[in-house]
Amino acid sequence: MINALFEGFADGFKRLIDRHRSDVRKEVKKWLFHKRALQRDPNYNGAFQLLIELILSRGWNWRFMDRLERFEREVDRSQWNPNFLGSPKGSNVIRRFRVDKQIQALLSQLEKRTIKRWTKEVHHAATQRKEGKLIEGIENFGPKCIDNYLRDMGYFDRIPIDVHERRFLIRTGIFHCCSKASSDPQDYYALHEALSSFCQQHLAGSTLAGIDLADSPGIMDGIIWKHCSKKEENICGKDPKCFDDPNVCPLFQKACLWSILKTHPPRQRRK
Repeated sequence: MINALFEGFADGFKRLIDRHRSDVRKEVKKWLFHKRALQRDPNYNGAFQLLIELILSRGWNWRFMDRLERFEREVDRSQWNPNFLGSPKGSNVIRRFRVDKQIQALLSQLEKRTIKRWTKEVHHAATQRKEGKLIEGIENFGPKCIDNYLRDMGYFDRIPIDVHERRFLIRTGIFHCCSKASSDPQDYYALHEALSSFCQQHLAGSTLAGIDLADSPGIMDGIIWKHCSKKEENICGKDPKCFDDPNVCPLFQKACLWSILKTHPPRQRRK
């Protein structure tokens, strides 16, 4: 069964990638734009604005998206910069939205370095699992938010693991096949490492926007999100759609451990 799963990975995921290629390519182009802009301008304000969006929405948490939307209506984008938000008037605004502590902590970090340097330092720290000091004081801004920011700034080795990725990695069997023996499926970094390992083992040579997915699990994350998110296709969401329509998912019974086990349960031994 495991051998069949491994054999199905290549074809199944190729078709999954092709299904979402067009939509995710648009996202990749946007992420690359941010990366190049930051390379040109060490204080690129688009990077700062992305951080503000993540703080206001708590990492795109749907329960806090209304706060981001209200902020967008009340505060012109031209004022989403350190000068305004660090001023007395800006401080009053962010206090009303209850994000003053988080944004002030971020501004404090950026007083000491450019946002380009801060981003590089955070990326290095994230790879060492030591990002805590560089985001100290930015409440509710943990590893997932940091990886979301880094991936969207063109660091495609970072994966913002959320509930969709957790469910997908465990359900398909990627976690079981590609994680270390001592890994905990509840651990953020273990899931991160499992998807990275999967991409290296099974997606070498598969490209999207000219980028090899073997070294870019953050792009593969975008494909998984399109496939699973309630806001997108919601095929492999809380209630998977594959049993109602097996054709809806290219992984069904080929590259998904859960569907293989559900349709071909192990025979019970006779007593």
